[in-house]
Amino acid sequence: MNQLPDSPLLYIPLKDIDAMELYERFPHLPRTPEEGCPTCHHIGEQDGIIKWRGEQWKCNCKDQLQRHKHYCAANIGEKYQRLDWSDWFSGFDLQKLNDYRQNLKEYVERGQGLAFWGEMNGTGKTLLAILMLKACIAKGYSCYFTTSSEMMEMVKGGWHSDDDRARYDAKCKNVDVLLIDDVGKEMLGDGRWADSFAKNTIESLIRIRTQQNRPTFITSNCSMQEIRDNYSRSLASLLSETMNVIHVEGQDGRSLANRNVTAEIANNETRPIW
Repeated sequence: MNQLPDSPLLYIPLKDIDAMELYERFPHLPRTPEEGCPTCHHIGEQDGIIKWRGEQWKCNCKDQLQRHKHYCAANIGEKYQRLDWSDWFSGFDLQKLNDYRQNLKEYVERGQGLAFWGEMNGTGKTLLAILMLKACIAKGYSCYFTTSSEMMEMVKGGWHSDDDRARYDAKCKNVDVLLIDDVGKEMLGDGRWADSFAKNTIESLIRIRTQQNRPTFITSNCSMQEIRDNYSRSLASLLSETMNVIHVEGQDGRSLANRNVTAEIANNETRPIW
């Protein structure tokens, strides 16, 4: 029988402050694999069994739970926790991205991030960005995923709460690697004040992280020219200096992903956490 492979996260404990926040957000999350596995749902000391890709696999419950905790702490939803590079559906050339993966430590320590952009929705920008973020987590870096709109709400919460302000600092300013999804959507608010607030927040955060040599990943439907036109020349210049730009083109893969999920349900298969 196949055995699900262990990951480096099996040996990387959560920081105490991250574990405390995690269990506040998810009070029913098992603390040990004996209390339950997020993949096979087996309770007890023995690993359970799952069916995946037409075969029986022995679950590695301790590793699955540890991955789940790390990804939840990084605000990565369970859907993306169970996707890996084999789920990439486009014929798009990943050469630039492969170079970053192969030299991840060097890029991260130099503060060099990634900008995924493309005009169409559903081409896999967020998937690629989260896969790269998961690779950083596996290397022991502190990471956090947020949408640009969620980040604006975090900033606003900090106006009235010291705890919210401290959380924004910890999760966005000071985390080793930050992923901001859908940059540009936060500009859809009404009024010039909302636009000005969004522009200033994004540019200030990127500038602070650049000064601290901390890489940022972004996804956006905006090209660098549109960022230059809608935000500022200085932000576009800053992104060009600190990020490798990945232009993601191709078909909308969401219908294909839906068909895959439907087939897995019909075959009673369970996706592991990767």
